Amino acid sequence: MEQRVWSEVVTLLGDSKKLEALAAEWVGMSDGNQEAHAERIVDLDRQIDSMKASIAAVIVAAAKQQQSPDAIAAATATLSEELRQLEEMRAEAHAWMVEVEEAECRAGDLKALSNLARHQLAEMKAEEQTEVLDLLDVKVFILGPVPVRTGGIACTVQAWYKKPRQPSRRLT
Repeated sequence: MEQRVWSEVVTLLGDSKKLEALAAEWVGMSDGNQEAHAERIVDLDRQIDSMKASIAAVIVAAAKQQQSPDAIAAATATLSEELRQLEEMRAEAHAWMVEVEEAECRAGDLKALSNLARHQLAEMKAEEQTEVLDLLDVKVFILGPVPVRTGGIACTVQAWYKKPRQPSRRLT
């Protein structure tokens, strides 16, 4: 099973077209939207600044009218809630931009890995393979029935697979 998994990983990583498709999928969420998203962040920053100025103006006006602190808090409550929502939207937009930048880095790393894979992955030792599989966070799931061996020879994978509550094995 380990050989089969490693063979699939080497095939995937050695195929620059598949890796480019995977990288494009990661970065795809940003296609054409990154500039618009950056503009949205700038617009949100303007709205936040404007809302802060409005809150300050309400506080100053209320203080000049010698309003109580409770009256000032009531007067600014709606504006403060709108400010909170704007700041939350801005934080989400910023997090999305960071995620896009990380996806673009991963895409570049995948291309570099593809070049390495064509030359070195097929000949890695088992310990090195395990490191790469861990780095890639590879998980193997058996999606169908385990094939039954013919000739009366017991299949160790099938026996392991049928055991209840057995933790997954590391590929080494």
